[in-house]
Amino acid sequence: MSAHLTFPKGGVHPPEAKELTEQLAVETMPLPAELELILGQHIGAPCTPVVKRKQEIAEGELVAEVKRGLGVPLHAPAAGSIKAVGTSAHPIRVSAPSVTIKTDPEAAASTWEVDADWQQLSAEELLQKVHQAGIIGIGGAGFPTHVKLNPPADSPVDTLLLNGAECEPYITADHRMMLEKAEEIVEGAKILLRILGINACAIGIEDNKPDAIST
Repeated sequence: MSAHLTFPKGGVHPPEAKELTEQLAVETMPLPAELELILGQHIGAPCTPVVKRKQEIAEGELVAEVKRGLGVPLHAPAAGSIKAVGTSAHPIRVSAPSVTIKTDPEAAASTWEVDADWQQLSAEELLQKVHQAGIIGIGGAGFPTHVKLNPPADSPVDTLLLNGAECEPYITADHRMMLEKAEEIVEGAKILLRILGINACAIGIEDNKPDAIST
């Protein structure tokens, strides 16, 4: 086990207030009547829609694809019909292309294709699947994950770092995921190690989450 590391005293230390939600399990939100999908959810140029108004769409079906530059494809989070293909307000860009789905609560749940034996896939095949899945970072910039996992040849990576510190006040999403999805997180780390072609991985967890550390 790695040594207990910390920063020198100083800085701003607001009340954590994590006790408000740290013991509450993750819940699935009820399906809204409409879903407005912003096509610029990642850094770089927005996706280009591949759907048309009034088109029926299945959960997980491709909604928009990347034509150029950084970015990832976008998929339908729920089944329904396309209500609009247009422009919506955006917190950073002011406005951005969007697709609105009128959801269908009666639609059958999608069955996802899972590569249970991912060990048989090459690093390149796994990297392509990460891209096709539309995975991006959620730290603010929305940087495409497949780009992070493909570092330049002259900048080799020797250790994978998983950030479970979640030091912000009130927020306990990562904490709950580490408690409820520990096995999936570890398996995901193994997949990333295979893509990167390395063996070392460290998970950073703040000492105010002893249950996550023991899990």
